[in-house]
Amino acid sequence: HQSIKASEHWQNMKKMIHEIIELFPYKEANDDTFDDQFDSLLTFLWPPSISPSKKPQHLFLVNDKIWVVAFTRKEVREIIKNEYGLVNIKIVGIPSGEVMENGMSDKDLIQLAEGSSMVIGRTD
Repeated sequence: HQSIKASEHWQNMKKMIHEIIELFPYKEANDDTFDDQFDSLLTFLWPPSISPSKKPQHLFLVNDKIWVVAFTRKEVREIIKNEYGLVNIKIVGIPSGEVMENGMSDKDLIQLAEGSSMVIGRTD
């Protein structure tokens, strides 16, 4: 039965996690401190600073030439200033659902940034 196998897998995972936790510099690894140690392990493996943002990213076109993926226009200004030294820029937000001449949608272009805010390309 699937639920029995799932339970067995979770027990095996818990055992393996206990073994990993014992490698950490804690005085004891028992069930009383397991939750704290497990949280520490998760924080070690996936630090909060690199967790994906909950806000949606947007696609912007700067000076009709530079494609930028960012969360806000302010962030676009910072990226363009740092990468190109430009401060007096024209920023156009691309509406959601827009399809480019090459057939790519705004969401396709946003995915190129892989969750980061960055310049993703230039126009011809």
